[in-house]
Amino acid sequence: MKKSCVKLVAISMAVGLLGFNVPSNMQAQEITNTITSKSGDGIALANEDEGSDTEQVRYGEWVLVNGRYKFQFDEGDFAVNERLEINGKTYAFDKYGYMITTGWFQEDKFWYYFDKNGAMHYGWLQLDSKWYYFDLEYGYMYCYSWAEIDGDTYSFDENGVMDTGWYYHEWDDGDSAWFYYYPNGKEARGWLQIGDNWYYMDPEDGSMHYNIVEYIDNGNYYFTENGTMYKGWLQYEDDWYFFNDSGRMVMSAWADDYYFDSNGIMAKDTWIDGYYVGTDGKYRPAQWVQTNGKWWYKHQDGSHTSNDFELIGGQTYYFDENGYMVNGWKQVGTNWYYFNESGHMLKNQWLGDYYFGSDGIMATNTWIGNYYVGADGKWIRDYQ
Repeated sequence: MKKSCVKLVAISMAVGLLGFNVPSNMQAQEITNTITSKSGDGIALANEDEGSDTEQVRYGEWVLVNGRYKFQFDEGDFAVNERLEINGKTYAFDKYGYMITTGWFQEDKFWYYFDKNGAMHYGWLQLDSKWYYFDLEYGYMYCYSWAEIDGDTYSFDENGVMDTGWYYHEWDDGDSAWFYYYPNGKEARGWLQIGDNWYYMDPEDGSMHYNIVEYIDNGNYYFTENGTMYKGWLQYEDDWYFFNDSGRMVMSAWADDYYFDSNGIMAKDTWIDGYYVGTDGKYRPAQWVQTNGKWWYKHQDGSHTSNDFELIGGQTYYFDENGYMVNGWKQVGTNWYYFNESGHMLKNQWLGDYYFGSDGIMATNTWIGNYYVGADGKWIRDYQ
């Protein structure tokens, strides 16, 4: 049944939550002839003067008619199309005067529910797997509204059914927002995971954040147009950013072979703590490269050494005018050197009749221990 009801907006009151295990219907109480009728606060009860706060007492008795109960006042008239408080419980009577049992009752666009004993229901109620909530003071059903119940926020649709899952709301001024309600009806606040996706719901009003970079928990996060937390690479204008597996923007740190500055922007074509990142932002370590059977050494920035020595991995190498590693004898200026098959400069050792000092230069015209080498560097046997 679709129920038309007054639109209630953001009901916020401290109401006692009966819990989702709603108690079973109360047992029928002993019915007496004392009736208390109150006025004011939008409650329509019998025999009241509009705007009066005085309590009126009338007497009557329950009458069984055609197997159903009516209430007849001592004056002879019956309670008709109204609600009455009898012995602390509220009952409703239809237009024929019959007490309503186990069903809905509408009054001035407000809806109420009465149990099998005819008593009006308050608090949570489950009907056909749907949940409803009835005001604890006045008993009307919440509908098309938000309500704060026992510290948590709930939403109810136009038929009074408690919302679950995603809910889209658009206000009269054109603003709109998405909200999410757990299976128990509570509104999500803060981080929300659904499947493999993460969302962030405003801690204050529960609205979903979207299409924004947000500073949360000491880090920056990006939420897409759909509200999902973003992971991976993101380009904005000419700059690149990276969001790790936790969704946090990498800042002032390395991510794999890329470095991101304090603003999260990927560094390009620059040195970072002795490491060079190229124009594509990637750090590539220096490495040996073989071309046409010859070896050369590629630096981090892509350059290479030519016509010079270079210390690599604790070994000294020499590279020719084309940048290729030298093997064998090599004269540099007036000095001679020797580089083995691996390109390592010989130092502090003999090679046949020749000796190379600690600087790798071939010794000449000098004694090496008990051995003398001549002007050409060769050991002269029996030298006196």
